[in-house]
Amino acid sequence: LSAGLLALIPWVAIGLVIVHFHYFSDTIGGAGTGITVALGTALGVDAAAAWAGRRLRPEAPAPADPAATVPDRRNEWLSGPPAPPS
Repeated sequence: LSAGLLALIPWVAIGLVIVHFHYFSDTIGGAGTGITVALGTALGVDAAAAWAGRRLRPEAPAPADPAATVPDRRNEWLSGPPAPPS
């Protein structure tokens, strides 16, 4: 159903231009407005979700012994393996 309705959009736009209810530039502007609203809404929802996630996530407690922490090696592949101790 959705694919059929999406395929119908250009035909409706062309039909409205043919019967002189709209100019061709109106259809281009309408498409641009629709795309902008959809992407802007998605960006706003994503930003709100990220903001809420930061607010709801509890702060991690500080480790009792900093020497006992495991080193972060997630980006080790960028710089290669660590140098051997000297």
